[in-house]
Amino acid sequence: MHWIGKWRNQYGSVLEISADSEHRIVGRFTTALADSGFAGQEIPIIGFHQGDCIGLSGGGRGPAGDMLVTYTGLFRDGKLEKTARPRRRRCYPSSKPAETHLFRPGAVAMSMSQKAFVFDHARFERELRERLLAALAADDARPLEAFINANQEAIKDAYEGEAVRPDWRNQFRPADAQAYADFALTKYYEPSDDLGLDTDWPEANAALEQAGLQGALLLGSALATSDGAVTFDPGRQGSYFPVRS
Repeated sequence: MHWIGKWRNQYGSVLEISADSEHRIVGRFTTALADSGFAGQEIPIIGFHQGDCIGLSGGGRGPAGDMLVTYTGLFRDGKLEKTARPRRRRCYPSSKPAETHLFRPGAVAMSMSQKAFVFDHARFERELRERLLAALAADDARPLEAFINANQEAIKDAYEGEAVRPDWRNQFRPADAQAYADFALTKYYEPSDDLGLDTDWPEANAALEQAGLQGALLLGSALATSDGAVTFDPGRQGSYFPVRS
């Protein structure tokens, strides 16, 4: 199996592999998605291949801070299919829906990974909603920092689900108000209890729409300021909340 070359999906995202000797992969990745955390940049990719299997990792700095992305794939029927859920994470000093690609030379389908959690929406509405939106509108993280400090025993790592430490600022180094909001929200759900449909959600969404039902029943609606100018979206991949009746 020869991996060198450009692998492109129908959205125009490109994985360019420049070396594959001794089972090692070297290349670069450019997303075509404007709302991706890696939009507007070409990130280096390294990895390992064995037979028709391949694993890739890359990193860069996005709007929410330093980020890493990893993919595991299998070459099958002329295309590179992902075989495990991709992980996109903030990069911490001590050391998460994500773009998932099915690549081949030419166009092929792309899917998105959906995550879903049991969320205490009523409590969120009472305690944090207006403060969070005001902080995002002003791009001022201080009210959210104060909220995290006051509720630290209930705040979790938004990416790993573990309890935050007393020195959480040094642990995570949130980059902006969106990142602070991401952690503040963990008071109302368990990040480790993912109940989402992973990459199966587009089919479920299409079935709802064919039945005359709104796709928002599955995804929910965006959390935005009254004028719609600012939306909560820390990972720049889309973030949705229960539809309010």
